[in-house]
Amino acid sequence: MSLRCFFVVAFILFTVQAFSQSVNSTPLKNMLCKKWVLDKLEDNGAVVPRDADAAEFDMIFNQDGTVQQGMFPDGLITGNWVAHDDKMTVDISDISVSTSYSVKILRLSEGQLIVQYPEGSHLLTMYYHPTPQQ
Repeated sequence: MSLRCFFVVAFILFTVQAFSQSVNSTPLKNMLCKKWVLDKLEDNGAVVPRDADAAEFDMIFNQDGTVQQGMFPDGLITGNWVAHDDKMTVDISDISVSTSYSVKILRLSEGQLIVQYPEGSHLLTMYYHPTPQQ
């Protein structure tokens, strides 16, 4: 009888865990969860020149819904994020600066992330590549 109970409990735990993962994970979220490094920034379609000595601008999406973004090694701003597969958008809430905004994903692949968001009268487009898996 105890072996049967063990199998029933194991089955229930496995099913709950699998269901929980499927509810919290989406295709968009799964592809975003990594460290992205900025390659290029466009302001209203014009490329913004980068200083050769500029710090690396990173965006790190974590599975737990947290995000870190900013200059490395100068400092990263922590926040939360939610992906919307149907709209191909990501809502980001920066905790330390109390700002929330939404970015539109123009392209997402294993090797590239292109996002766009309005900044005042400017339309910023940011091109990222992922860092190699460590």
